[in-house]
Amino acid sequence: MLRLMMAPGVGAVKLGRLLRTLGGPSKAVRADYHRLQEAGCLNEQQLLWIAGHQWDDRQVDLQIEAMRAASIQPLFFWHNEYPAYLSQIYDPPPMLFVRGDVESLNTPCFAIVGTREPTLNGVNAARELASSLAAAGLTIVSGLARGIDSTAHQAALDTGGRTIAVLGCGADIIYPPENVKLAGRICERGCLISEYPIGTPPEARNFPRRNRLISGLSRGVLVVEAGLKSGALLTAGYAVDQDREVFAVPGDPVRPLSEGVNTLIQQGAKLVKSVRDILEELGVTPAAALSGSADGTQEVLKPSLSSEERRVFESLGREALHVDELAEKLGMDVSQLLGILLRLVMKQLVREYPGKLYSLG
Repeated sequence: MLRLMMAPGVGAVKLGRLLRTLGGPSKAVRADYHRLQEAGCLNEQQLLWIAGHQWDDRQVDLQIEAMRAASIQPLFFWHNEYPAYLSQIYDPPPMLFVRGDVESLNTPCFAIVGTREPTLNGVNAARELASSLAAAGLTIVSGLARGIDSTAHQAALDTGGRTIAVLGCGADIIYPPENVKLAGRICERGCLISEYPIGTPPEARNFPRRNRLISGLSRGVLVVEAGLKSGALLTAGYAVDQDREVFAVPGDPVRPLSEGVNTLIQQGAKLVKSVRDILEELGVTPAAALSGSADGTQEVLKPSLSSEERRVFESLGREALHVDELAEKLGMDVSQLLGILLRLVMKQLVREYPGKLYSLG
């Protein structure tokens, strides 16, 4: 896989298409020019480079050594631990570089994104909502950027919850550099992930592509303060394409930082005034507000089940079943079933194990 990733101009999209056509990396590196050409995604230079085995195995070895030194794990699309929700998007990365707890990638996730230069109101909103969502059992996903992203990560951690940072550079590089300490905390209660090879610098062109992973991992995306040309709006756009829920905190109509979120609401995003708006849309009905009691404890959430959720729930027992076996048992499409299972996991009624195995929680 690392050999193929070194081919000039072959990014995650081309690589994914190549592997799907040829049946995996080992077949791709052995393929001749004409077999590679059948994939229909490589230019002449790339065809000659791969067919001619022009990679440098010394560089591959250096990549592997750097990964070990930084405690970074490779996670391939065909691995059982690959995030189930991300696997459903168009052109998912064939390989992820993961630093931290791999299992957090298959927990119920929710993304919070926004401007790098928030107002105090924006910071407070992001902190309050991230804290409450993390306390409700959701893993907070964001991009480790300054501003709203960093606030969301910190709030989740301070609540004792999980969080995932999706990077626009190699997983061995922390950007911005002032977030090194925060990144260390994230690795203890979640993970850092990237689709870019070790040593990839944080170039501007990487971040729009990165944003599709933030939404792809998540059940929904919340935007807190964003201008009309904000990267957060790109993430919301990816969320729509990926059939994820989009939420937005409304802002003062005369402020530029409110233009993006207010436009999203006009276009159909769910207006968020409290965490209840998000939890109810995701199918979790809070018994009371999640602001917490005087002793710091959180109120209990009362799950409500749709007919489909109840059917899946009643088909499970204490012994774990693979999603394929459960789909056959129910006569249900696997992708549809995965969505239902994720909702049940989020409601803490079903437990998910590595390898897409599920049992009653």
